Amino acid sequence: MRRYVFRIGTSLTTCSLFIIIINSFFTPYDTFFSSTDSIFPTTHSFQLETLEKKRQLTSSLRTSISSSTSLKSSISLTSTLKLPAKNSSSTPVISETYIPDIFDLTLWRHAIIGAHGNQTLCRVPKQYRPIANAVCHALGRTDCFRIPCTLVHISDEFTQNIECLRGGKLAVRVKPDWICRKSAALEILSNPNRKPSIQAEAYTPLTSELYSQALAPYRDKDSKWGLTLEGESIGYYPSMVLKTRLLSLFDITVGYDRRIFDVISDLYLLDYADLLINRSKRLTVQQVLSHKVPDHAPILWMNSNCDTPSNRTGYMLELMRYIRVDVRGKCGNPNWDNSSLTNTDPKVLARDKLIVAGEYLFTVAIENTLEHDYVTEKLWQPLAAGSVPLYLGAPNIDEWLPCKNTSCIVDLRKFKSPADLANYLQPFIDHRYRYMHFHQWRRKLKSKTSFVKMIDYFKESNQYTVECLLCDMIHRKDQGATRAKLLANDNPFNSPFPSLI
Repeated sequence: MRRYVFRIGTSLTTCSLFIIIINSFFTPYDTFFSSTDSIFPTTHSFQLETLEKKRQLTSSLRTSISSSTSLKSSISLTSTLKLPAKNSSSTPVISETYIPDIFDLTLWRHAIIGAHGNQTLCRVPKQYRPIANAVCHALGRTDCFRIPCTLVHISDEFTQNIECLRGGKLAVRVKPDWICRKSAALEILSNPNRKPSIQAEAYTPLTSELYSQALAPYRDKDSKWGLTLEGESIGYYPSMVLKTRLLSLFDITVGYDRRIFDVISDLYLLDYADLLINRSKRLTVQQVLSHKVPDHAPILWMNSNCDTPSNRTGYMLELMRYIRVDVRGKCGNPNWDNSSLTNTDPKVLARDKLIVAGEYLFTVAIENTLEHDYVTEKLWQPLAAGSVPLYLGAPNIDEWLPCKNTSCIVDLRKFKSPADLANYLQPFIDHRYRYMHFHQWRRKLKSKTSFVKMIDYFKESNQYTVECLLCDMIHRKDQGATRAKLLANDNPFNSPFPSLI
């Protein structure tokens, strides 16, 4: 069952009432944090609630939200930043006179470590030191009395107006319904009439000091908090493993695992979807066999990250003792010549990898982490290229494949050791008619229905962004309706993406 939680917003009339309420709101979450936030195992389990309990919780929270509306807030619903004039380059189509603010924490990690932005330092104003210090502590640093000026004062470098459509989609080459201002600068917190919303990312550990303490005074029922996992599974973020309940701090979440997150994102499948479901573009069995190069080793291993929670490198070094493997990358190949596959254009690099993978019978497809629903280009590239993936990753991988019963991959979970795997592969290497067994799915006239539905879901979900979902929820004063729609179906891939309008 999917997680179903709502944050109870509370209107505030006085400063003292604000302190009482915010303390009572955040106290339960303090138990989720400890001084060992940054050290966790690489796997996790979930105690998922029943759907009936979720519905009961929703009903209770809606009642609480409704009763809280009697406390009328004196906080303005608008920011101090006015809309651009009609003759500006960006002409909004919204009725509000002012633009709501989003405090963007996603840029802080890069700026603090010096990887992004102007590094001219400014002193942190006293009132914002708890926030700056909390972020620095989460990153393993001491107190930050001076940080890049772009994180203190609003500037063009880390501040932008985001244009969104009603429902939470990014407005691309169309007139926006909503506009919000997003900035990483602490100055955006200075508006006394409006609490900003917050956009967070999980690479910076979620700590009690930052979210339960430093940021707590900047939250009210109208501000919204959003979290995104940028490109990796939850297991890749030390502060979140075994702490999925922390997600209830946020009003909207975007990530990989459909059991946990509100919007399920995918960065890779759509790039290869046509090559997998479009019969006119999908390789035939004959084409697959014709692309193989006899002099190659039977297995290709393309790699760039040698230190992963899944211990991919250790597994492959052991496998290479029993069977030939061509290594393209530094892991397990200290003499690697990086003159090939180094094009910095992602599209060109992906195309080159497809060509190379197609020359091999098998391609290693071991994910960085072994997490539910975490499936990346490591699987899609060999499938699209006509190579059989040696797959280890998402435990529910059978739900993600274009074939039935994992018949188009070699599922590494089924083998006791790399030596056992090598013995299994040898007959398919020696006899091509046996090898063709892995490619029978290519002969099907129609693609697997569940796989097509999954692709349709991602075609829609990938149009939504965390900042636009937040912007939409702010403008419409959302009190849980968006999340309720997203979590209505236990398995979102079985149905069309819900309308959030």
